[in-house]
Amino acid sequence: MPLALEAFKHNKLNEKLIEGLAIINIHLANNSESIKYYKLLFQVNEGRLIGRVPLLCCLNYASGTSQIYYFEECLKFSKIIEKNLISTEEKQVAKKNTKIKIKKIA
Repeated sequence: MPLALEAFKHNKLNEKLIEGLAIINIHLANNSESIKYYKLLFQVNEGRLIGRVPLLCCLNYASGTSQIYYFEECLKFSKIIEKNLISTEEKQVAKKNTKIKIKKIA
């Protein structure tokens, strides 16, 4: 933890480092610190999908979290998932008209 905090002082926009600090704090049962780092992570990368579920889990156990804030975070998560699903479906439609190549293996 001390090494991660020292690295964080020098590079406050490193997503992997911020996520690592959030995860460490989850395991140490520091929910409020973990939530702080997840919020920072999503400020750095608003469309980031990875890490949303652990944030929602932390919000369930943190005191002082309002239901409105929890619901807003759930809506953000669902919008990101829907956006990813739509882009995936568009990619599949584009591939529909391409030929399938089959190679014979001896």
